[in-house]
Amino acid sequence: MASLITLRLFGAPLRKNLSICRTLPVIASFSSSKRLQLKQIVCKTEGNVTTIEGVRIPSPRKDNVIPEKYFSKPTACPLCRLNLKVKYSDVLIVSQFVDAFGKLLPQHVTKLCNRQHKHMNMLVNFATRAGLLRSLAPPGPDGKPNYKPPYKYLKYNVHYEKPLKKH
Repeated sequence: MASLITLRLFGAPLRKNLSICRTLPVIASFSSSKRLQLKQIVCKTEGNVTTIEGVRIPSPRKDNVIPEKYFSKPTACPLCRLNLKVKYSDVLIVSQFVDAFGKLLPQHVTKLCNRQHKHMNMLVNFATRAGLLRSLAPPGPDGKPNYKPPYKYLKYNVHYEKPLKKH
């Protein structure tokens, strides 16, 4: 009474006994990351053979991703590769390179080149002094984060109108 099940996940079919394959650990490895893409499980039954197939489906977020044709060099750092000109007022981009205490993450973590790392360090300082990024002190004894008070001489908004150093 043992019927066969065929797994066709990554091209080559695998035939296994159905009683052994009650829990399929392979199906748990499906993900929606860019490398593996989003997959849909399709079950087909033909006689005694059941085929379970992982079919790639297009991502609903395809319009929000930067196309590969805009990448200049695949080996460059993320900002150089996308040719992004980041300003201190681009808080959503700058905050991706900042740790929980308001400091710039190390270069081996951010994977930025030397030039962009120095530029991002300058942007973090500008954004912090302009009041766009909050500076956090290490947590206190009660476990709550302590916000550093802003500099007294910077209690009014600061705007950097001059163009930054040219690359």
